[in-house]
Amino acid sequence: MNEQFLEILEKIILKSPLCDSYNHTFHNQKYELNEILKDIIYVLKTGISWRNIRGNIKWQSLVHHFNKFKKEKIFKKAYSKFLRVYKKNIKENDIIYLTDTSFIKNNIGTSKLGRNPSFKNKNCFKVSLLTDINGIPLDISVGAGNVQEKKYMDRHIKYVIKNKSIKETTLMADKGYDSKLTRKILSDNRIHSIIPFNKRNTKDPSKIKHLTDIERKQYRRRIKIENTFSWIKKNKRIY
Repeated sequence: MNEQFLEILEKIILKSPLCDSYNHTFHNQKYELNEILKDIIYVLKTGISWRNIRGNIKWQSLVHHFNKFKKEKIFKKAYSKFLRVYKKNIKENDIIYLTDTSFIKNNIGTSKLGRNPSFKNKNCFKVSLLTDINGIPLDISVGAGNVQEKKYMDRHIKYVIKNKSIKETTLMADKGYDSKLTRKILSDNRIHSIIPFNKRNTKDPSKIKHLTDIERKQYRRRIKIENTFSWIKKNKRIY
């Protein structure tokens, strides 16, 4: 998969305004594009300092190339292309989406920060993901830690509706996303929701609803998005 992603990155760069800088039209070009990309991805995956990179390319040069790619949104374009390739190769009878949020502690930042009582009232960012059933991120949103999940859910629902196919579509989320409005929007757009009912939304205990046996069995597959967050946190610079 890494080699395939590198190949996609190279093609996008060579079709972008940066192509002249990386197709050996300049006599002072020292390094192959593939070599530059491999070192950049190594830094992003391991989270090490640019200064600690142990390769043939100087760390100052790597930072320079990385900033150029970021300015041209090369990585974003490459991931979009990678998703298109992935979707063509994946074959599923039903479409199942997963969504959840996680926190990033930050005590010294100044932008998009908020204190979240569920995170020991610490300053943090909140990252919200929408993935497929295999845990592949499809939509991501980053905001302050005190923003309610509903705002992120609204954005993810728009993505699901926009990309809805003729196949049966299901959206799974935890009970923090339980609301009558969310269920209605999904139902009106013929999207099946598997969201545990939150007891706090029902004053009468006898009226508390529960997932069916089939839904509970399907809901176990939601662990995939937790695995995705775990993987992202290991790749520190990506997180």
